[in-house]
Amino acid sequence: MDHSSEAAVTFLFTDIEGSTRLIEEHPVPMRRALERHHSLLQSAIAQRNGEVFKVVGDAFCVAFANAADAVEAALQAQRALYHEKWGEIGVLRVRMGLHTGTAEMHNGEYASSLTLVRAQRIAAAGHGGQTLVSSATAERIEQGLPSGTTLRELGPHKLRGLTGTENIFELVAADLPAEFPPLRVERVSASSADPLQQLVRDRLVGRTAELRQLEQHWNRAQQAHGHLVLLSGEPGVGKTRLAQDLVSHAQQTGATILHGGCYE
Repeated sequence: MDHSSEAAVTFLFTDIEGSTRLIEEHPVPMRRALERHHSLLQSAIAQRNGEVFKVVGDAFCVAFANAADAVEAALQAQRALYHEKWGEIGVLRVRMGLHTGTAEMHNGEYASSLTLVRAQRIAAAGHGGQTLVSSATAERIEQGLPSGTTLRELGPHKLRGLTGTENIFELVAADLPAEFPPLRVERVSASSADPLQQLVRDRLVGRTAELRQLEQHWNRAQQAHGHLVLLSGEPGVGKTRLAQDLVSHAQQTGATILHGGCYE
């Protein structure tokens, strides 16, 4: 795996919901359950080329070079956990969070960064059995989701200790539970978004040249009876925001335009 500062890594963070209570109530069975939990997760991760870089109690921190592999590993692990017979402890429910961002390694460990913090906060926002996905990871996997799975948009949420909001998605599989309570973090409505984010939504900042260039491409495509302008780039660089302003421009000229996403 490329550990340079420019490398985009998809992180999977997991932990068992209510593990402290289960250990107090079922100390001996939970020792066996934790061994099985570790084995199931490690198997799913290894099959998708993941790298477990830290385990804290029952919480796994895993890195993947490929976002699709991270999603497949999370799905396989959730399925294995769901179908496992856990005996007297009942059900072992694991919450998972996926986030993609840049990361560096120092002395064999990932350096603390906002990327890691965001991945952990996303995982902690969920419920046992639920797999949450950041917008950056969603962009990378949206066009190549595993068969029988979808992404359910849960909307913008305020993650603990982080400024701004995160638009969170839930990974839904036909053969896994899909109904959960609201996330454990505050959902943010458009009317209560912070003023800086509202300003960015209302006015494109720092991309005037790119917008003009995009408008020129769109105008040339229309003159040539074309119907497609493609935007590409890394997650989070502002493709969607730029496309939204192109839509506004097209509508002002009386054109009808549909926009969607295609991500590499």
